[in-house]
Formats: sequence, structure tokens, C-alpha cells
Amino acid sequence: FAESFAESFAEGFAEGEERMLKLCDYLIEKGLFDEIHKVSSDSAYRENLLKSLGL
Repeated sequence: FAESFAESFAEGFAEGEERMLKLCDYLIEKGLFDEIHKVSSDSAYRENLLKSLGL
């Protein structure tokens, strides 16, 4: 059980990390540098932005 839980957790973490990297890349490409701080400090804003961008 512990091994499968650890694998699931690692996969979920990697997927979340990939979404954040894509979001940061998007914000940098658009020159929205102030948004990076907001995304890192406001989880509700981050999730809404990720959903609206289809990430």
C-alpha cells in the first residue's frame, strides 16, 4: 500500500509541477511578471488561471 501511495503521490506532484512550469512560461512569454508573484501566493487565483488556460 505504501509503495503505491508513494508512486501516486510522486506522479501527482510531477503533474502539478509541470502545470506550474507551463503557467510560468506562459506568463513570462506574455510579459506578465507581476502575475508570477500572485500565482505563487494565491492558490485560488492560480487554480482559476490554470483552468482558464486549459492547463
